[in-house]
Amino acid sequence: PVENISKLLIVRPDAIGDMILTLPAIKAIKEALPNISITVLASPINSQLIEHLPYIDDVIIDKKVTSLFGFFRYVKWIKSFGFDCAVHYYSESKTCWGAYFAGIKYNLGDKAKLGLWPVLRKYGLFYRSFDQPKHVVHYNFMLAESLGIRFKDDVSLTIPVPKEGKEKAEKLLQKLGRKTIRPIVGIHLGVGGGNRPLTPEKYAYYINELSKELDCDIVITGHTEKEKEYRTVIKRLVKRSLLDCVGKTDLK
Repeated sequence: PVENISKLLIVRPDAIGDMILTLPAIKAIKEALPNISITVLASPINSQLIEHLPYIDDVIIDKKVTSLFGFFRYVKWIKSFGFDCAVHYYSESKTCWGAYFAGIKYNLGDKAKLGLWPVLRKYGLFYRSFDQPKHVVHYNFMLAESLGIRFKDDVSLTIPVPKEGKEKAEKLLQKLGRKTIRPIVGIHLGVGGGNRPLTPEKYAYYINELSKELDCDIVITGHTEKEKEYRTVIKRLVKRSLLDCVGKTDLK
């Protein structure tokens, strides 16, 4: 019953990409239910991605729990906000059971995980059991169907960059020799995470091939020490100058 909900919690304290793929559903919830206050439980890094968005009323940073006593404090903290409903886009024991013991009445999420069944059994669904070819954005809409939200084919996926982020990026690129008359291609030297990374030699090969096909500026970005090592190898193998932003940018 949507009329019983005034404060909604969106649980998404994981990766940046996962947050981006959830934003269309959050926006649709706000547009359909403008009187409901939407709070997002986020990680410190992906909170920077959403704190300026007009369809999100508040952002809270998830807390680490390392003991049973810490879990009780976590529950007390969640309870203090007075949420009526939680949409669990990140279905893990700490957040799901934390919401349950905090007294959140309506918990929507993927109830495929046996250990979360008692929390999600009433309002959750098996939302990836069938029709696997759907886009992740579509799956995220399915979790909000109990709120009357339906996926539409014209849903767009965007990465919202605040004005100050764009201005700082433009100044940095100009300082590095950006030629605004040419298109620009950004290549992030992603090394971390659970996937097996590309080797620096493959990045260099791609850049060299791209340069044959397109007259453009190429900017490389990265943050970790490993990505800085990649940068050194790539610049040695690439036959053109690069706009080197490795270690010079934040998320925005």
